[in-house]
Amino acid sequence: EVKWEMILNDVFYSSAYILAGLLLAFFLVFFGLVFRETHKIYGPLVSIKRFLNELKLGNFSSRLKIRKNDELHALVHELNGLAETLEKKFGPKAPS
Repeated sequence: EVKWEMILNDVFYSSAYILAGLLLAFFLVFFGLVFRETHKIYGPLVSIKRFLNELKLGNFSSRLKIRKNDELHALVHELNGLAETLEKKFGPKAPS
C-alpha cells in the first residue's frame, strides 16, 4: 500500500508540473497576442489625438502617419484629406 501511494504521488506531481508549465505558456501567448492586437488600434488612436490637437492649434500642414499593419487606415486617409483641404483654404497656419 505504501509503495502504491509513492507511485501515485510521483505521477501526480510530475503531471502537475507539466500542467502548470502549459498553463503558464498559454497565458504568456494569450497576453502577447492581446497586447499586439490592442496596440494595432490604440497606437493609431494616440496618433490621431495628437494630429487633431495640431489641427486645433491651426497647424494645417500636419499630416497623420501610421504603420502599414495598423488598423484605421480609412480614417487616417480621411483626416489627412481634411487637413489638406484646410491647408488649401487657409494656408499652412490658421489666421490669428
